[in-house]
Amino acid sequence: MIINTTRFGEVEVDEEKILNFPEGIPGFAERQFTIIKLSNQGPFSWLQAVNDPDLAFAVADPWTFFADYHPEISLSDCKSLGLEKTDEAIVFVLVVVRSETITVNLLAPLFINPETRQGKQVILLNKEYSIRQPLLIEVPDKEEAIAS
Repeated sequence: MIINTTRFGEVEVDEEKILNFPEGIPGFAERQFTIIKLSNQGPFSWLQAVNDPDLAFAVADPWTFFADYHPEISLSDCKSLGLEKTDEAIVFVLVVVRSETITVNLLAPLFINPETRQGKQVILLNKEYSIRQPLLIEVPDKEEAIAS
């Protein structure tokens, strides 16, 4: 299937890779998404809405940046996703870029059951995580980037 996107133009997506978020993502009506991975964007991907060309979220695998991340979700969240255990899920965190800072939402990650392709944004039981956890990644300064 072909989906239209504002950021990436027309994108061909295997219908088997469409993710369903029955409860949506808080604040957004869209329920169907796909993951777009661009080779030039390192550990980051895009959660692109299937039916809204303008709606795409930058996402990342949290363990790429936080090896000791241990998200705990409720039994009801596991059941609603059809998961026996949380380690069966694919987990992404939302990435937000504000001027010169990049943060990730570690408190409310996206859990996806790879078998059913059902997803849900879940508020974790362990509250020590932040919704605006800074990512400490090296960004070349402007003069260095221009010289390259």
